[in-house]
Amino acid sequence: MLVTKPKDKALITEGFWYEPLEYDVSNKKVIGQFDGNIGISKYSVAGEWVIVTEKSWFTAWSVNGKRLSSRRTKKVSTLGRLMNITFDSGEELDSVEVSVNQYCNDNDNAMYIQMRFENKGDQPADVFVRHGMNWDLASYMSSMVKTYGRYESMEMKGSWNESHTSWEAELGKDYFVHLASSHPAIQIEQEGPRMVLDFKDHLEPGKSAFITISISGGTSPLPINELMDKRNTTYHQAVDYSRWLQELFTSENNLLNSMFASCVNVSNSSYKESGEEFAAFYAGVNYQSPSRTYFRDGYWTILPILPFKPEWVRNEILTLAYGIDEDGSCPSAVIYNFLQNKFEQFWPDHFDSPSFFVMMIHDYLAWTHDTDLLVVEVKGRTVLDLVNACIGKLERYTDLELNQLNKPENRRDWCDNVVRQGLVTYDVLLHIRARSCFAEILRFIGEGKKAEKIMKSTVPMVEALKEQLWKGGGYANYVNTSENGVSENNVSIEQALAAVFNIGSDKDQEQLLDLLTDILETKNNADQPFGDWGVMTVYPSYTHTKHLVEKSSYPFRYHSGSDWPYLSGVYAWAKLTRNRDDWEYPLTRWFTYSIERQWLTPVEYFDPVFGKGSYLQGWSAMPAAAMLYGGLGLTPQLNGDFELKIPKWGNTLVKGISYRGKKYTYCARDGELSFKEE
Repeated sequence: MLVTKPKDKALITEGFWYEPLEYDVSNKKVIGQFDGNIGISKYSVAGEWVIVTEKSWFTAWSVNGKRLSSRRTKKVSTLGRLMNITFDSGEELDSVEVSVNQYCNDNDNAMYIQMRFENKGDQPADVFVRHGMNWDLASYMSSMVKTYGRYESMEMKGSWNESHTSWEAELGKDYFVHLASSHPAIQIEQEGPRMVLDFKDHLEPGKSAFITISISGGTSPLPINELMDKRNTTYHQAVDYSRWLQELFTSENNLLNSMFASCVNVSNSSYKESGEEFAAFYAGVNYQSPSRTYFRDGYWTILPILPFKPEWVRNEILTLAYGIDEDGSCPSAVIYNFLQNKFEQFWPDHFDSPSFFVMMIHDYLAWTHDTDLLVVEVKGRTVLDLVNACIGKLERYTDLELNQLNKPENRRDWCDNVVRQGLVTYDVLLHIRARSCFAEILRFIGEGKKAEKIMKSTVPMVEALKEQLWKGGGYANYVNTSENGVSENNVSIEQALAAVFNIGSDKDQEQLLDLLTDILETKNNADQPFGDWGVMTVYPSYTHTKHLVEKSSYPFRYHSGSDWPYLSGVYAWAKLTRNRDDWEYPLTRWFTYSIERQWLTPVEYFDPVFGKGSYLQGWSAMPAAAMLYGGLGLTPQLNGDFELKIPKWGNTLVKGISYRGKKYTYCARDGELSFKEE
């Protein structure tokens, strides 16, 4: 039985030597998964297609013809882009100790497996390794059909070098695969895309052997002569990245340290570069072909990495800009077809997207004071033009009588499995926040009178929020304004945005957080039947059947009550901002629930009935942002500075903070606080 615990900012898992353990890794070019059994269970190229058929890879190995017995164990360490496996092998395998490193670096389209055999005995030893895999064609075919409307088959061409240490293949038009190994393949079994390779070595006493295999594929694989030459450099780069994650944030709480590293890793790993133009954050590992970046997912994903890599956030803004219509309408996401070098909209006209675009630009400017961004042109309009267009779009849907954004009857916001019409608290709060951000941007560029006018017209919206949506200690999920419409009588976590963005009175913010604590924190809600498992998105689940589609049709599933770590992070941010003592449960319960089940990277959502969404989900990095912004007060004012504070968890060190062109270190120690230039 596998058991996972946080240690030294990493996650350490112990179990039987053959138990699978999935760990997702990603860099600017690739998306992959190591299986805990010396295999690459997933490997695809960003914006292109799957290279290795999922879970087709297998690895078998022996020492002097012996395999480990079923009771032997392994220890697996995971952090960043590195999985290390140490097997309990010495006693059974003639004093030969076996360990594995699987890794990739930040930039290269390449994945590596390196096995180390160390002979600590007094007799020679013979080691044997067999790797097998299937090169994927189905995903490539699908990509060709999507792009060109057809797929033209061609004969697979491949050739080995004379020493049988490298293989180059062409599997289709613009589809290449490179494989390289440190040792010659002593036997090669190949049938179409299926391949089995055998390797061996002989170890004298006191000697070690490193048997390495590496792969690269897609339209532009790493050159074959570089693939094996870079194995050690790539490993050290993976180690350096892990060290960066370890040094970034330090507290006296091991759980928080590991969770922070895990969250920043997922935000950092979501950044992708594809083709000639795409440079932005993916939503997650299942949102990759074609490349696309979302307005809402993008906003929450960038927040943890913004203090460290603001230049990536700038790229995200400029990529999203390609999706904005003339009237300020924004889609759910922007798609990039790398073969045609073309941007397209994905699911047009979402009602939260314009707000998120404005908010992202505001937050980026607050950290950088990069005024040049506002005059960059995309499709003939400056970024500032686009901000104005987004605000204009929202104003056109603002009911002047109600003084509030009035959403049409559709599913076009984050809760896209549920039809919500009218005054939707989530969309209303985002609109109010976006208007405040817009006013701050205007002040920043010297348009104070226009900023004052925007804020003056926003005040009635805040007042109307209380008048129209406040119901029994918190805000209603939504109030349907159509003649025959129906509303839901449930409590939604979305209203925590009011406390995050300081909308409404202090009393109201405290009261709604009390409501969320009682109803949505499962440890406090005896009415739901599954005990202590996290923070529900809503409770009770949605009830109006005609308003539900797909996964949210079921209680506790998806929008209908799952724990979404990004929303748990938003909620924890609200509690930390309010300096409440009950911050820890929403901040960490999703993480402890995950590692109890060996979900080693932040998942998209989960519940105790239907399980989890995908691994390495970008916006699930949000709990790290909650710690930085809500816990430490690292929330710069665009027209001001920080109001830093000592976090509820005590002594904390954060290095490498990029703030308005300089690097800083935040330090809270023994009640003293400093923010010093590095």
